[in-house]
Amino acid sequence: TEDMVAFMNSKNVESAAIMGHSLGGKVAMATALLHPERVERVVALDIAPIDYETKAPESWRVIVQIVDAMSKLDLETVQGRAHADRILKQWIRNAGIRQHAMQNLKRGPGGKWRWRCNLDTIASWLHELSKFEFKEGEIRSSDQACPVHLVRGSNSSYVLDKFVCSILHYFPQANLATIEDAGHWLHVDQPKKFVKVVTEALDR
Repeated sequence: TEDMVAFMNSKNVESAAIMGHSLGGKVAMATALLHPERVERVVALDIAPIDYETKAPESWRVIVQIVDAMSKLDLETVQGRAHADRILKQWIRNAGIRQHAMQNLKRGPGGKWRWRCNLDTIASWLHELSKFEFKEGEIRSSDQACPVHLVRGSNSSYVLDKFVCSILHYFPQANLATIEDAGHWLHVDQPKKFVKVVTEALDR
């Protein structure tokens, strides 16, 4: 969240609509709560403001498995993206998820492959990243919350109906849209429906 605000400051962006998928959606929602004057609206993609490790352990286990698979990949021996894909396939069966993960794979100095994201830090802090909690008095009244649009995939278990109370606790005016025949990576599974739903949310 502080990185988000620092980035906005560096680009002289006073306020903006913020959209994020999965952990990015958590960052977007947290930024809206901690810095409401900087956020005009939030579009959170297939994520809820809950502690996933305790309230949705099965869903969180998938994230842990993906990070673990990426960590196991020996970048010193990777010969290219196709080679990396074949290796990751033994841990990540879903081709779309593998491709999504490999968007973070890039060549570094000397032509060696490396992860674009700080994978070691993410792996070390997964326990904390699953949470969505604030210190007492850290966030302002939820009555001042900006419009929040949550978009979920019908085949995903990341935003279940039982999480609605947690959503409304932080964002009383939130609305929820569902994209049919889409999982957690809804923008990969149904790109045309995704663009339509997100455009409608931003146009409201």
